[in-house]
Amino acid sequence: MDAAGLEASLRALCCEHIALMRPDALDNSRWQAPETALTTLSAREISRRISDDWRGAHAASVSARRVAGDVPAQPV
Repeated sequence: MDAAGLEASLRALCCEHIALMRPDALDNSRWQAPETALTTLSAREISRRISDDWRGAHAASVSARRVAGDVPAQPV
């Protein structure tokens, strides 16, 4: 489809609620997004030493739940 065919197709869509308007002057300048101030991101600093034994804690909690009967033992 060429430019004339595109214009004809667009005109076919026009009705009392839709109008096809041509710009008075073509603006061939490059579009640039408006400049916005960037927010500086930060995070809290952790003051304690991170040495959580998450594997041991998980194993202990699963074992405790097995003893309580919440988690069935898995066959080996």
